[in-house]
Amino acid sequence: MTRLVVRLLGQDGLDLQEPVHHLVAGVVAGLVQAVDVHVLADPLGGGQLGRRRQGAVRGQGEQDPPGIGVRPAPADRPGGPARAAGLTTLELISRPGFHDELAQKTEYLVNGIMAEAKKAGIAMSENHVGGMFGLFFTEEARITGYSQAVEKCNVDRFKLFFHGMLSEGVYLAPSAFEAGFVSAAHTTADLDATIAAAGRVLATL
Repeated sequence: MTRLVVRLLGQDGLDLQEPVHHLVAGVVAGLVQAVDVHVLADPLGGGQLGRRRQGAVRGQGEQDPPGIGVRPAPADRPGGPARAAGLTTLELISRPGFHDELAQKTEYLVNGIMAEAKKAGIAMSENHVGGMFGLFFTEEARITGYSQAVEKCNVDRFKLFFHGMLSEGVYLAPSAFEAGFVSAAHTTADLDATIAAAGRVLATL
């Protein structure tokens, strides 16, 4: 069994075991079978947060003692708004089906761009998982490591693609070996516009 251990560092204790489990599980969906989350301190900053002892595996944390729990800091205290935003994000990504929906958006985008590359006669491969994706101008069926990417990918063609997409209003990661990220905020219309832009740019390469 593949196991991922996550340790979070910060200023004060915070019970993030459940929401962080959802976050990590979504990012590495399909890559690991178990996630161990060790919350050592509050990664969101501040200090007005309750403490809780953490189990090594999801579901093994002890219950909060009476009167002790997460106490968000007031917005007028240092770190208050940032902490509130962070906690809200963790709450949203813990929603059932969140990561499945995000993965479906990513697959829709990548499949659309790959179809446009095929239409333009451009050799390209891709990798994607969860909300992350990578596009590679290569004859290789799959890029699985950095050295392979350096040796087998056409970086000059990626540069042309990047600048072409930028002129279309789509800002991709500027490195040929960087990951791109789909957001939950991206709509189907956004994805369709990106695929259409990719088609126009790929046709010029």
